[in-house]
Amino acid sequence: MKGGAVLAIWAADPEGLAAELDAQLDQLAVFRERRGRTTLLLMDDGADALWLAAKLARGELPGAEAGKHRVVIAAGRIAVSGAGLVGRPVDDCVALLGASADGTTLAVGAIGEIEAPGVERARLGPEATGAALWQRDIWSLEWPGGDRTATELPSLLAGLERESPFFGRLADIEALESAWQGSVQGGARRVAFVSGEAGVGKTRLLARLAARLAGGGATVLYGRCREDSEGAFESLAEALTIEGEPPDWARPGHEPDSELEVRAAVASRLAELSESAPVLLLIDDLHWADRATIALLQHLLDADPAIRGLAVAAFRGQEVEEGTPLAAALASVRARAETVDRKLGGLALPAVSEMAESMLGEVDPGAGELVEMIHAESGGNPLFARELIRSLSESGALGRESEGSAPVGAISLPASVTETIRRRVDRLGEEATETLKFAAIYGPEFESQVLARAMGRNPRDLDGTIAAIERAGLIVQRERAAYAFSHALVARALVESCGPAERGHIDRLLAEALEEGIEANMMARSEALARHWLRADPPDPERAIRYCEIAGQRALAAFRSDAADELFSAALELHGEESDIRRCRLLLGLGRAQLHSGAPEFRDTLLSASRIALALGDDELLAASVLANNRGMFSASGVLDPEKIAMLEATVERLDEDAPELPLVLATLAVELAFSGEDRRFALSDRALEAARRLGDERTLASVLIIRFVTIWTEWTLRERLENMAEAVEIADRLGDPVLQWRAVHWHAVALLQNGEVERCEELVEREVKLARRFGDPVAIWMSTYTRANMALIRGRLDEADELAHEAMRVATESGQPDAVLTFGAQLVMFRWEQGRMAEVQAPIAQIAADNPGVPAFRPAVALACTEGDMFEEGHAVLARDYENRFAGFPPDVASLAALTMYSHACAEIGDAEIGAHLYERLEPFAGELVYAGISVWGDVEHPMARLASLTGRHSTALELIERSLARFEAIPAPTWLARARLDAARIHLGRGRAEDRARALEYLDLAVEGAERYGAATVLRRATVLRENVRAGELIAPISSGRGGGRKRLGMQQRPILSMEGDAWRIVSEGRQIQIKDSIGIRYLAELIQHPGVEMHAVDLQAGPQDARVSAGRNGDAEIAGDDAGPVLDDEARSAYRARIEELRSDIEEAERFNDTERVSRLREELEAIAEELAAATGLGGRDRKTASQAERARLNVTRAIRRTIARIATEDPRLAEGLDRAVSTGSFCSYRPLDGAESWTVRIGERS
Repeated sequence: MKGGAVLAIWAADPEGLAAELDAQLDQLAVFRERRGRTTLLLMDDGADALWLAAKLARGELPGAEAGKHRVVIAAGRIAVSGAGLVGRPVDDCVALLGASADGTTLAVGAIGEIEAPGVERARLGPEATGAALWQRDIWSLEWPGGDRTATELPSLLAGLERESPFFGRLADIEALESAWQGSVQGGARRVAFVSGEAGVGKTRLLARLAARLAGGGATVLYGRCREDSEGAFESLAEALTIEGEPPDWARPGHEPDSELEVRAAVASRLAELSESAPVLLLIDDLHWADRATIALLQHLLDADPAIRGLAVAAFRGQEVEEGTPLAAALASVRARAETVDRKLGGLALPAVSEMAESMLGEVDPGAGELVEMIHAESGGNPLFARELIRSLSESGALGRESEGSAPVGAISLPASVTETIRRRVDRLGEEATETLKFAAIYGPEFESQVLARAMGRNPRDLDGTIAAIERAGLIVQRERAAYAFSHALVARALVESCGPAERGHIDRLLAEALEEGIEANMMARSEALARHWLRADPPDPERAIRYCEIAGQRALAAFRSDAADELFSAALELHGEESDIRRCRLLLGLGRAQLHSGAPEFRDTLLSASRIALALGDDELLAASVLANNRGMFSASGVLDPEKIAMLEATVERLDEDAPELPLVLATLAVELAFSGEDRRFALSDRALEAARRLGDERTLASVLIIRFVTIWTEWTLRERLENMAEAVEIADRLGDPVLQWRAVHWHAVALLQNGEVERCEELVEREVKLARRFGDPVAIWMSTYTRANMALIRGRLDEADELAHEAMRVATESGQPDAVLTFGAQLVMFRWEQGRMAEVQAPIAQIAADNPGVPAFRPAVALACTEGDMFEEGHAVLARDYENRFAGFPPDVASLAALTMYSHACAEIGDAEIGAHLYERLEPFAGELVYAGISVWGDVEHPMARLASLTGRHSTALELIERSLARFEAIPAPTWLARARLDAARIHLGRGRAEDRARALEYLDLAVEGAERYGAATVLRRATVLRENVRAGELIAPISSGRGGGRKRLGMQQRPILSMEGDAWRIVSEGRQIQIKDSIGIRYLAELIQHPGVEMHAVDLQAGPQDARVSAGRNGDAEIAGDDAGPVLDDEARSAYRARIEELRSDIEEAERFNDTERVSRLREELEAIAEELAAATGLGGRDRKTASQAERARLNVTRAIRRTIARIATEDPRLAEGLDRAVSTGSFCSYRPLDGAESWTVRIGERS
């Protein structure tokens, strides 16, 4: 989902309105959807939504007559799905349209408080709209003066509005509109000036202002001053030419007697026009205005009678020099009138991103970095940005399916950009052009003294040239003698204008000039020296390599890993393949740069450095290279890296016992053995810590303590890890090293969270995020991001947590983390469990478990996903397999406690008391801790213990434990954990079965339903709702018994229930109640299962029909179903057919609504929902096709959804019956109906559909 505003319009003539929107307003809308007479527009900007609402309210759009439509605006999180726009703001808009009257405009929440010209607002109470359910402000908006007729725009401005989308500049528009209102309504004489460089968008801003004010009835006059103008007053003659008729004084053959005559005529005509409507006079390119025009504009301020309106003049600020007539006139106007000055800079990054999307239709998410580069290169100048986007698109580097990998600098500048820059440079003369070439090759910033030495110029003379260039706006002064180009594109254009020989010669002159007097500043200038010597002609490889190595080390120290990568790579290319000490040093530097920039090649680069150092016998470089080849913990989750381990072991053998590198080498070897299952890692870590304390070096000690955290991480070591990290943070803060501080703070936060100190943990997470951003290491950013996701989940912000998890996945993938998918999968399991959507990820989690046998914690996740999807038998099979060896496959490590916790929750749902008793004993020593595996967090230990105690009949113990969890979750607060614990507390009370338990259970269920509904915990909501209805009806659910002894019990279903097909509906009679359910595929599947109790039927055969389903029941349960090859869930043809059917259904629904055929509407909407779900299920992350393994997998998903949807519909009529079916029906690859103990068998009658 994304943030935005949705504007809903109910129109009397939707076709006419839609046509007008097609023609004029698509540039404002990200997405448009029609629903009968309602048009929904998704817009990025709430202010644009208000502007459009004003035009509609005043009847300024054809097909939208004032008073004949309704408008509602809401903002928030909105998504575009296969079925159209979805999200709370969409629901609000649609519902409020139904509650409002024709001619009204309503706004929901804060969007109603946004300032907009001419709006009058009133806050409405819930009773005014029947909208008590919103629980937030509803605003009524009105724009008085809606009877004014929109006026036509001058052709040039109208063309810009029609063909050139408008981006950003909202503050500028608001300031100019405010000046307009003050001038028109307040009578003040105001003038507005818009200034900025060429291409910055001055004319486009005038066009947008003109369009908005013309919509309110303003008369818009527009004229341009021209560089090659041959006569005076040309811009005003153009402005006052109306319907092709120029003013009398400008007609061919007419020569005015004097300037005074023209002044009087212009003032008189403007005053005359302003009597019927206020006048917006726009004068463009004022920097080229002649003296007479300037004087006339000054005269208009004193005109009598006063002109009702606003004059806006646009000009290039850098071309208005002091002492010129225009500069004097501007000063005079500012002194005599109220002026509004808007100095336009470059567009902000979001506006440039919108521009790219507008030009390309859609930008691949991977191209975001490229758009940032476009913004940086162009300085946000719309002309330059637009031309770069077009050029990159044509080259294939930017577009719908591009990877965004090609740097902007690799694409030649478009001719339109270079021509614009060339004209600006040529105006300054040859001397300035040569200076600019040297400056551009020097770099984005340059020093005048270095340029003077390189060019052989007198510094004073050069300063005069530079001052003229600065006045022209091509460069800006940074410090006393340093300058920078105003746009990177200016420097690029100048560099590209030089041939290779000329550029190499200038590079050599600059390098030699930089070396003069270098003793005082050699380190600071090393990167510039490296760059120039690399390109110098004639070349000097030795100097280039030397400066590259020095500059590379400086870049690493400044956390500029990308620059370091480039410098070390260039040096290695010049050095060649000789395996000497210098090559080893360069590889070490390159490997460090690659690690910190997120390039996965760092491993092999550093192993190469280690091999050279080992062969040369250089122990210092060997230790440095093996220590650099580590990301601060194990190399990858669940696997070992034999080559790294072998090199570390070789390093340990070579180092003396008192070598300063030994403690860290031992600690790194120990952490690389984290998933080996060997106890040797503990001994190595102990030895490393002893050696570090003996060495007495604080940095080494802190580093060893930090690496030790993961090495010894088991459920038994929390106390020691807390103490170690407190010490490490203290040392890191004393040293002030941000990298060391981040690592210590991160792991200390993990330990605090495990210890239940959530507030302290949150404080440290905020700090680690700031530290990670400071030095930009991708591993740190990745780990900080997924930690933020965990904190958001604990606080119940599930949508935010989901977004952060996906962001962490992006960072991990882009930086080549080998366990990116695995860690994302671990978080996804946790999020989907909290959201009640875990069944959705059962198949992919099972695949991850199969692909990562070294991470056994994914097997409990599979079992838990099965139970969340009510596939209890499949979940029990996974649980039982690991119980056979008493969970010996879960050695003490990072994830072992989380694995036991997941299995405990699954076991409680499945109902196996024997396994539950064993798991209870495994958890008991860790009561009081939160279950945190570093990547995912699973509540506290007492919660699953309480469920297991209840399962094994120890209800008093269970109640004591669950009360502790409830108190902890309420204190944190952790709302989704609390809702789930309240549901389980109710179950425990009902399981105990005392007289007072029923009332207490209902209290907990009420709270569970409220919390689950508020925070989006769907499974908790469903189970708590059904259980509450049963309890209120006096029918308790029996306590869960051992799954091996028969599973669950349900009391009271004594009558023989009936399921009978009658015409287009099914009649269900149960326990004296009778309901009707419309015919659907789901009820037919259910009837087939109920008709054959205890028989397993494969989902493929259920889809094929009753006969095939019964045949499959006789097959061996392990028989495989032959499937087609893997491919998209829906191919293009099927997807197109679905979308075509959606349009047909919407049309049919409109027709049925017109004839008040509610039954048909209901049936059609049911089909529409089913198709929308199918499309959503077929679409994965980023809108890509979701793949499915086989026909059997598709059948499993579709049959499960259909049956569960049918049971949910039954629950709306008979919750008790639905609860029984929910527990008795198993879905999955094989489906079955197994009657609960004591339940009567069904009578099923299947006739023919009428």
